[in-house]
Amino acid sequence: MLYSITKRLSSAPPTVEVLEALIHDIENILGVAGGSICLGKPGDEKAYRLASTQSHELETSIRYPRDCEACLGRGEPHEMDIEDGAGRVLKLFSTPIRDKDRQYGVLVVQTARGETQGLDEWQLRLLNTIASHIAIAITMSEQVSQSRLVALLEERSVIARELHDSLAQSLSYLKIQVSRLEKSITRGDDREKSLEISDVLRKGLNGAYRQLRELLATFRLRISEAGLNAALQETVAEFRERSSIDIQLLNQMGNCKISPNAEIHVMQIIREALSNVTRHADATRATVFLECDLAGMVTVLVEDNGVGIDDERDMMDHYGLPIMKERAAWLGGELRIGDSREGGTSVRLTFAVADVEKPGRTIELDRGMLHG
Repeated sequence: MLYSITKRLSSAPPTVEVLEALIHDIENILGVAGGSICLGKPGDEKAYRLASTQSHELETSIRYPRDCEACLGRGEPHEMDIEDGAGRVLKLFSTPIRDKDRQYGVLVVQTARGETQGLDEWQLRLLNTIASHIAIAITMSEQVSQSRLVALLEERSVIARELHDSLAQSLSYLKIQVSRLEKSITRGDDREKSLEISDVLRKGLNGAYRQLRELLATFRLRISEAGLNAALQETVAEFRERSSIDIQLLNQMGNCKISPNAEIHVMQIIREALSNVTRHADATRATVFLECDLAGMVTVLVEDNGVGIDDERDMMDHYGLPIMKERAAWLGGELRIGDSREGGTSVRLTFAVADVEKPGRTIELDRGMLHG
């Protein structure tokens, strides 16, 4: 019985269908007439019925808020009597659904019709155990939902920052050029001057459109069931096709596994680095290298044989380095920009698998993104 319940609760979230199937299991084992799982805590005037197999006559005879207060009780297992619409007294047993100090609600079962005596000791112990398993399942479901919410807020913050650092700045620059063109026309400047500003506008629009396409490709990025290596191969092939650069992939991650969120951050850093190679490096060759050592330290290296950069401040101003550094910080790692072995630029990310998604780091970084 317990094995069946544990398997049912662990194989799927505690939805209405799962919980009603669980109540049917209880009915079959204990011989009770029906049951309900209600959310609420002692002191609440009204509970929320999450799942139920109770008879229609009992459902329609419940009087709010009195009967809800009786079911929730004082946070302890207890029995109670409820009168149905025909004047018959039905005996119910309420068991708190509690995980540690937090009570989510109650598991209520009704004795078989005509029975007036209480449940046996083994039946009460079984109900307590089942209620505890339900509470644990609800707790885990809430933790998963909270983790997804934090990840969603974090990714939205990163998207907002990427829009600000790329497209928003380009549009601001274009707005300035429009003002210049208006003044040139108002002053009656010669045709060559106006055409010069128009040419700047055209190039700026082309650049903004290119940035928009790259951002859309970035936002649509997903790691399929094929895994990180397949996504890496697709990314390298994409950037190889859009340029004449010979880009090689050396993936030596082996059996090292990182979380799906970490994979997304790694992929975004690689994409940003390759975007800089194709747009600014004037390179003919580039390499994407990934490795995970026995201690669980991951190294990601993107390097080219291009013209290189003057210093990291140039990267900070123009090449999306702030976003890459934020993603590296989420991974608990470090991002370094330097010279490659072939004279171009190298982007090196290092992080420990054990540090990824440590409790507190994701939330702290997210708050900084939201309020920074």
